[in-house]
Amino acid sequence: MKRPQTAQDRAERWILGTLLANPQRWHKIQTVVGVQDFVDPVARRLAELFWQHQQDEGEPVFNEFLGLLGNPDIGGHPTLQQLAVEAVAEVESLASSDPDVDPDQTFVEALGHLERTRKFREEQKLIADLRRTNDEPLQEQDEVELFRRLQDNARRPDMRRA
Repeated sequence: MKRPQTAQDRAERWILGTLLANPQRWHKIQTVVGVQDFVDPVARRLAELFWQHQQDEGEPVFNEFLGLLGNPDIGGHPTLQQLAVEAVAEVESLASSDPDVDPDQTFVEALGHLERTRKFREEQKLIADLRRTNDEPLQEQDEVELFRRLQDNARRPDMRRA
């Protein structure tokens, strides 16, 4: 039985579906979102193959790319094909089923979710590094650097609070 989708799952699927349906958008978002932002292993692998294809060969044609996703020689698998088809279908279905839904705004919100999640993970890692209590304590300059990075993260405005 499949677990219910989380906000992270939905954001990942929306981004992948939008990029697969409109590969020209990748050029604008590749500096904002990367493969490492995808948490689900299947979504991450699909993102890796998409990013790699974009970098090596340019914008993929969906049907041809779908064929590559099933190729085990490049790490493809039928579950990648299934995710790609489902993600594109979800994007197209949501965009056509509700006239009040703005696909572009939903895409921007999905990107924002992945960015906020990445920022949260980075902050948690910094805090964990500061709390580290192993045999060798942090050097003072390392500790100051961690505090500075944590403070820089906290200074970045959160547009959801504005």
